[in-house]
Amino acid sequence: AFPSGGQTNPFTIKTNNPEPVQYCKDSVLIADKLIIEGNPNPTLVKISISEGYLSDQDELVYNSPDGKIKGTWSVQQGFLTLTGSTDFKEYEAAIRLIRYNNKSSNPKTGNRKITISLDDVDFLPTTGHFYRFISKPGIKWSVAKAEAESDSMKYNGLRGYLATITSAEENSFIQTKTKSVGWIGASDSISEGKWRWVTGPEGLKDSLFWIGTGAQYKAKLAGSGPVNGAYNNWNCNKKYSEPNNSGGHESYAHITIFPKDTTYSYYWNDLPDKGGTGDYYPAGYLIEFGGMPGDPVLDLTTTVELHVNTITFDPLREFTICAGDSVQLNRKDIIPTWIWAPSEKLSSASV
Repeated sequence: AFPSGGQTNPFTIKTNNPEPVQYCKDSVLIADKLIIEGNPNPTLVKISISEGYLSDQDELVYNSPDGKIKGTWSVQQGFLTLTGSTDFKEYEAAIRLIRYNNKSSNPKTGNRKITISLDDVDFLPTTGHFYRFISKPGIKWSVAKAEAESDSMKYNGLRGYLATITSAEENSFIQTKTKSVGWIGASDSISEGKWRWVTGPEGLKDSLFWIGTGAQYKAKLAGSGPVNGAYNNWNCNKKYSEPNNSGGHESYAHITIFPKDTTYSYYWNDLPDKGGTGDYYPAGYLIEFGGMPGDPVLDLTTTVELHVNTITFDPLREFTICAGDSVQLNRKDIIPTWIWAPSEKLSSASV
């Protein structure tokens, strides 16, 4: 659910292990002190051996204690996927149980990098932004803009704004969020027929992306249509000619949904500030977070460094050997020192 009163805690994911993980012979936990903070809403977690991966040797293993979260290892691509929850604390606990194992009896020494990534249900990696639909039936565009930009709507310390949509990929992602007719951050209120993104990072510059009406564009009127190939998704086709400035006062953009005409749903349309009626009655707005000056830098990933070693004994390590026991050393450059205890009746207690 959307955080009440705003979420100002910046998102962080950290391993809290300043030293590389060391593998010698037995499987080893890769991130047993990992902490996730903030308010992510993950759909899955991907843990990949991003550098140094050897498919015939390396593997990541997760054994669920209760069967809720499932781990799937891809030997071809070298990553482990965790699924089964949207609770980041459950994923945090699961990540702490992941182990690195080497399947070879003669492991190839060297370093591996392991990247842990959260796939947030609201996060689009290509933009680095978060998106949500805020249900507010009957809300005006101007009120939606002010509310989206208010401090109460911050998310993980990021400032919100009516969504700006500048690519087909971003539009497709936002479509999955659009539950009903929703306002977005485009307007031609500054100059009729000249549509700009007036919110978010684009609103801080002259983000003119469309000129004229849909009818003018379909008639191939010179100077009408997208500006310099800018992305748009107006409902401009054989049936509709949006934007059309119907009534001479439609200056704000929204995403349409026609329950009885799904073919032409999820396109853009222009409406007056108060919205329309029927299928054009505003149900809420699309809010976007990220990219604004002063926003904290959020990262949904962290990296673990792992060293695969030959099996050697530390020259400072002490071994207690009882009568009849033995220990094998494989470091020829080390001369061991033996200290006998008890040392009574010995001419020397050390050798």
